[in-house]
Amino acid sequence: MQSIVELIMKALFRIIQVVCVTAFAGCSGETVTNSFSNYSEMQSSGIFEKGWLPRYLPKSAKSIKESHDLDSNTVNATFTFDPTDIASVKENCNLLEDTETVYVFSCEISGNRAKISLFKNGKAEYKSAAK
Repeated sequence: MQSIVELIMKALFRIIQVVCVTAFAGCSGETVTNSFSNYSEMQSSGIFEKGWLPRYLPKSAKSIKESHDLDSNTVNATFTFDPTDIASVKENCNLLEDTETVYVFSCEISGNRAKISLFKNGKAEYKSAAK
């Protein structure tokens, strides 16, 4: 038969386990993922108004995959686009790099810094980071 001290110790150990598991579970950010066929569908979703993506992405954007972390307010997105459709990004962002294969821009949206890489083959990446 177990002593009262042993039972109390086991109960305390269980409580500590539950608290630790709960605390660690709360540390991971909640990520929301969206997919859009084209710019129009993305616009209709309200994602611009929510501040997750900027309106100045190329209007020719297609096959858009976006994910944002609700805790850190960071966003990652990929899409394809017409490589000649970069005027709106140029007007709203600072050009950091122009190579044979890619334009890299630095932008600000909803208080976060973002980097947009527009590859000259029509692929693109968008990444934001909290200030």
